[in-house]
Amino acid sequence: MKKFVLLLMICVLGIHVFAGDIDEAQVPKVVKECVKQAYPEVKKIKWDFEEDENVYEAEFEINDLEYKLEITPEGKIVYSKEDLTIESIPDVIKEYLKKNYEGYKIMGANKITKKGIVKYDVGIVGKNSYGHKRHHNIYFDAKGNVVKQ
Repeated sequence: MKKFVLLLMICVLGIHVFAGDIDEAQVPKVVKECVKQAYPEVKKIKWDFEEDENVYEAEFEINDLEYKLEITPEGKIVYSKEDLTIESIPDVIKEYLKKNYEGYKIMGANKITKKGIVKYDVGIVGKNSYGHKRHHNIYFDAKGNVVKQ
């Protein structure tokens, strides 16, 4: 019976480890302070730890926009993904889409920063020249040039 209980506890703990979410108490203070300094208005954070990348993940919302950060145990943000409002998409990107995807509608956008390099991921939907509904994600660099993902 004792072996069964021990095995059950190991399974439950193992599932918790692989489930991803971790309690805020398990997050180093320097990591929490990093988020607080960069985003002082954040209220509730969902934490995770990615062992293979050795980073803490912080997911939260500010004004109904979603944010995801990857932070080293030393407190350095190495990746961020931020939802953007359509109004906050750089004008050069909106002009490119208007010119090259006439009739398409912007569905959403993200600003992605990885190792200091900024990209924008913009999702659009519209009809192609054959009248078929199409969805595209187009990636741009910080200057508004189209780049591959």
